[in-house]
Amino acid sequence: MLVVNPETELEEIIQNVRTILSTPKGTVPLMRDFGVSWQIVDTLTPELEMKIKEEIYLQVEKWEKRAKVKKVKIEANKEGKVKATVTIETKFGVVDVSNT
Repeated sequence: MLVVNPETELEEIIQNVRTILSTPKGTVPLMRDFGVSWQIVDTLTPELEMKIKEEIYLQVEKWEKRAKVKKVKIEANKEGKVKATVTIETKFGVVDVSNT
């Protein structure tokens, strides 16, 4: 669900986390550190999965201070497309956010 103009603070937090997850790192001018390095994914190995999880924790911590990451789940389909589902805690409660 894409919310163009969030009506609540919770919708804004979810939108911001989803934007972090879906933005390839290095693609935002003047904010080259914003996003996640999805281009490094070829085959999802346990080591690569841990690196992606760590990067997601750090990126959400850096760019969306109102959300605390509680859990990250990484899945890859047969075509190699990686889906991240991030469980975040906000002052409004706990919610799952994904990059798709």
